[in-house]
Amino acid sequence: MPLTTSVDEPRTGSKQIHLEGSLDSQTSPELEKLILQVITPDIHCAILNFTHLEYISSAGLRVVLKLQQIMHKHKGNVCALGLQPQVKKVFEIVQAMPTKSIFASVEELDQYLINIQRKILNE
Repeated sequence: MPLTTSVDEPRTGSKQIHLEGSLDSQTSPELEKLILQVITPDIHCAILNFTHLEYISSAGLRVVLKLQQIMHKHKGNVCALGLQPQVKKVFEIVQAMPTKSIFASVEELDQYLINIQRKILNE
């Protein structure tokens, strides 16, 4: 199954990457290339929207971990949104992301992003 991606900017300083299909050894290079294009030092929050992702392999996880490394260098965060049960199970097994960075809804994620921005403005 192919991977379809799209990117939007729900708030200044954040990029949301929507994933649909499969993230595996054949499709992960495509996502890695996209990440390197859109995640710049001025991005403080990278959101991976997994709502329509049906499958993730170890190669897909590697790209997610690479994104975490990039965001760490930018002093930013990676958030996961809408993990399907089978994808969520993979993340739980390998402990690929802190549970505080996984959100069930857009509303929950929005509140998190508001708090991040308030923290940055108050520093």
